[in-house]
Amino acid sequence: MNNYDNLMDLIENLIKAKESRYLEFKTSQNTLPKSFWETYSSFANTQGGYIILGVEENNLNNIVGVNDVEKIKKEIFSGANNKAKVSCNILEEDNICEHVVNGKTVISIYIPEMKDEQKPLYLNDNLKFTYIRQSDGDYRASDEDLRRFIRNSRDNIDAELLDEEKYTIEDLNPNSVLMFKNMVSQREPSKRFLEMDDLEFLKTMGVFRIDHDDKRKLKLTLAGLLFLGKFEAITYKIPHFHLEYINKRGKNVIRWVDRVSTGDFEELNLFEFHRIVLEKLRLTVEEGFELDAMSVRKPESELNVALREALTNMIVHADYFDSENILKVEVDNLYYIFSNAGHMKISETQFFNGGQSVARNPNLVMFFRRLGYCERAGTGGKEIADVYQNINKYRFPELEIAPNYTSLKLWCAIPAETYPELSKHAQTVFKFIDKNGDFKKSNIIQGTGLSEYYVKDAIRELKTKNLIISNGKGPATRYFRNLSKVEKLNVADKIKALVMNS
Repeated sequence: MNNYDNLMDLIENLIKAKESRYLEFKTSQNTLPKSFWETYSSFANTQGGYIILGVEENNLNNIVGVNDVEKIKKEIFSGANNKAKVSCNILEEDNICEHVVNGKTVISIYIPEMKDEQKPLYLNDNLKFTYIRQSDGDYRASDEDLRRFIRNSRDNIDAELLDEEKYTIEDLNPNSVLMFKNMVSQREPSKRFLEMDDLEFLKTMGVFRIDHDDKRKLKLTLAGLLFLGKFEAITYKIPHFHLEYINKRGKNVIRWVDRVSTGDFEELNLFEFHRIVLEKLRLTVEEGFELDAMSVRKPESELNVALREALTNMIVHADYFDSENILKVEVDNLYYIFSNAGHMKISETQFFNGGQSVARNPNLVMFFRRLGYCERAGTGGKEIADVYQNINKYRFPELEIAPNYTSLKLWCAIPAETYPELSKHAQTVFKFIDKNGDFKKSNIIQGTGLSEYYVKDAIRELKTKNLIISNGKGPATRYFRNLSKVEKLNVADKIKALVMNS
């Protein structure tokens, strides 16, 4: 039986981190509510979460308890194993824990996220009763959501071979083909790609492939069409295909100062979009202060590495059949955002720590690898994380993975500057703690020049917003910046390495 502090710490941390989408309360004094199974389905189909029984919904202070724990647990496992009720049982004994809170028993149930190839989990033996989690509620999955589940269960969608009577080499942009050929040749001159005719070269690259199930006909791949195709040919296959880059950096910018869009640029395929936008991103990075130890300008800034990986990652992981989202790059004063349709098939931690990759479009990965990107599978996110650890001043990137989209925000500002809502004194204290590490209140007073009253008030504000945490009691209490989940894991790994090597 788990203790009170562990349960309350879990709930408090989820609420503070604004992660109520992973947390659901249900009264459940005497019986299991029907809504339990809707939440069970939504958590399993989204990113998992905790259901707390014995606490009034949306009122953590009203702990009513569960009167008959064994009865409730029996109802849970009975329902989970009933195929007419739930399509799949994903619960084990260890997923359910009992806690004593103020003399009353509360039950916590951890619902893990299912693997993509297993989704969706539905109710009443009917796919129409499939639920997903949005914000802090359970919602019936739409027809488009169900189609996403089907697409997400496959890892090689871009390998589709297109009808040779509808799509030929004439549907490719000749300028894109020529530039792609030249760029690949520069990287691999010994392969003599320039001596090949275009069709032979494209076949070697995997843009065209033999269909062994159809009289060995040579057919254009979907990846090849997306990467090098003419816009008209791409939109014939995927009518909602849209790519966009918007630069809103500057003072008093109402709409944008620079834009690249499929509506404005002729023949904008993935190759051209990547090439054009990558150069524009490089221009947004002020490299004047990027000097090495010998005061020589670096050939490529560290931030440029992160931007390149983010752009490439967005393109190779996108769901191009999703009708509700687009590929979009946004440049703002404090950050860059890379968003695409389709949820990333690995977790935030796995992405930033590297070593694991599940590409939605492996053929696109292969094309970019020919250009010198995506050279090692599963390293893009780690390269981004390494850049930010090396820079050691900007706020750590944020990855949002939803059922229908993925969004990566890369900050180009110190943490304090990314919270404009903070009071003047809280900004000062936060900057001091972020720059100098953990300090006692007396050190902060001395370092910032603020009075004890203002420092105390600033600390209270920062703790309320979960931006700093404390360790110790009384005058010995030390304060330090609250790290992101990934940063905490990286710190733990470094400590472990030091201990092992000592």
